[in-house]
Amino acid sequence: MLILDDLFLAPFKGILWVFEKIHQAAKEEIEGRQQRLRSELSELYMELDTGRIGEDEFERREKLLLDELDRAEQDLHRATEGAPESEGGEGKDQPEPGDEAKKAA
Repeated sequence: MLILDDLFLAPFKGILWVFEKIHQAAKEEIEGRQQRLRSELSELYMELDTGRIGEDEFERREKLLLDELDRAEQDLHRATEGAPESEGGEGKDQPEPGDEAKKAA
């Protein structure tokens, strides 16, 4: 009977596997976007420290980067909200990555 169950469930398992791979790729893309934004933010701070940009330019660009980083974090939260724990679903008691940047702003 188990062999028949496996035969009947095989198409569904295959579809589930495809969706899991799509979910993982989307999550990795969002995480890559977050890393790029953090890197750009770090470069922005360095430009301010070296005097290559002024305070007004820094504040304008920093606001844009932080807003985009917030959107990326919200996208990641939505992507992992329904994910099983083995897929990297985060607990509700853990701080969001980037809370430090929000508090500093």
